Amino acid sequence: MTRASSDPPDRWIAGGLVASGLALYVGTLAPTVLWGDGAGLQRQAALLEVRGGALGHPLWVVLAHALTRLPWGDVAWRANLLAALAGAAVLPLVYCLARREGASPWGSAAAAGMLGLSHTFWLHAVQAEVYTLLLWFWCAVLLALPTGPARRRPCRWALAGFLWGLGLANHVLLAALLPGLLVWLWAERGRGRDVAAFAGGAGLGLLPLGLLWAWTPPERVYAPLPEVVQGLLRPEAWQVRPRDVALALGYLAYQFPATGLLAVLGAVASWRWAPRRAVAWGVEFATPWLLALRHHVPDQYAFFLPAYLPVALWAGLGYGALTERRSGGQLRRAILLALCMALPVGTYWLAPQVAARWPVVPLQVRALPGRDPWWFFLWPPKGDAWGARAYGEAALEAAAPGALILADWTLQAPLEYLQDVEGVRPDVLVVGTGDLRIPQAAFLRQACRDRPCYLADLHPYYDLAALEEDFAPVPEGVLYRLVPRR
Repeated sequence: MTRASSDPPDRWIAGGLVASGLALYVGTLAPTVLWGDGAGLQRQAALLEVRGGALGHPLWVVLAHALTRLPWGDVAWRANLLAALAGAAVLPLVYCLARREGASPWGSAAAAGMLGLSHTFWLHAVQAEVYTLLLWFWCAVLLALPTGPARRRPCRWALAGFLWGLGLANHVLLAALLPGLLVWLWAERGRGRDVAAFAGGAGLGLLPLGLLWAWTPPERVYAPLPEVVQGLLRPEAWQVRPRDVALALGYLAYQFPATGLLAVLGAVASWRWAPRRAVAWGVEFATPWLLALRHHVPDQYAFFLPAYLPVALWAGLGYGALTERRSGGQLRRAILLALCMALPVGTYWLAPQVAARWPVVPLQVRALPGRDPWWFFLWPPKGDAWGARAYGEAALEAAAPGALILADWTLQAPLEYLQDVEGVRPDVLVVGTGDLRIPQAAFLRQACRDRPCYLADLHPYYDLAALEEDFAPVPEGVLYRLVPRR
């Protein structure tokens, strides 16, 4: 597909995508501390708590910490800002990838827009999360790969390897890019020296992470690995449950409502234009999708995000193929592009209202003080997400002097953020349910002898059946005070 004389220059479109992304993501950015993992990352960024563990995100923490030094805004908001900046930076890379795959400028802009407005991408671009930076590295590695006349340039493979190795310091999910890279090597008829160049670049990119691991106590680096390996060795870890397949397909349809049909058209066009590269893109879709399908965690939906990149590219190719078959000029293209952008946003706005009335969506959502579960998960903008701060401040205010609060991770993280970053109620001891090595009831029987104790919630994360043998949970503000029965 070639450029029409009336099409604007690529650099203008790429710049417009960056500006649009910044306006969207910063404009809908979460204003303060979040729940769970988000609050945990905000705390690490504010304190520059770089963890060298195998499952850490040290690169994200370092970059986010630099933003927390900005002179304006809530510290937690500044940490959130990295996700927005990375999200906006992804869009021009998607545009360039689509152009390289033969999409027209309009189709490439559509691909970037459809990915940028996809639910999972937008949701993670407005809060402290590592996934938009992950996708930036994913796109940057693919864009660095040599194609066409440049295929005999090992330096491009070295650059791709460097970006891949460096990106692992942000998220280990980037390792899922490797199968697609092997197919890409076949598609571009790569040679042994290309593999060597990639390996050399990867080694250089991995150097900062390797040094961090060398300076980190071994028990902190490798402690999570036995649990991870044991989990992978369990037969049920590799079972594909019908519910997971249905949810994965539902997630995909939610990202690209109706516009997914353009992806089918684009995949066919990609096969006709460059069959080998089409296979590579198919592997880039299948690998993270299958890995996420077998990753049975509550936030499983986030791990499908890299698989949406090929879908967006195919949708952009399909948009170009559809608009070029018919006459009508740029007005018709603009109208179709606007519809492609408006349809998902309208879907996200309607979905929580429908789900609240007819809660048939099989999602594991949890209602929290100040957080409507359907709006929080199904509507990406987070500009009004004050619930975690309101809860944390109310909980710490309600706790008696020297009290202990037993909290699950979702509630523990904002409490610890307020204590460690803002210095709120340092006399209160917050203990996470996941940090205990003995049953909750046994721990509380010992801990509550000389201090008042509270539960952060009455969720199934707490062993209420055992606790109620010794304590009566009495509501006290947003907490539940444990009153001994004898």
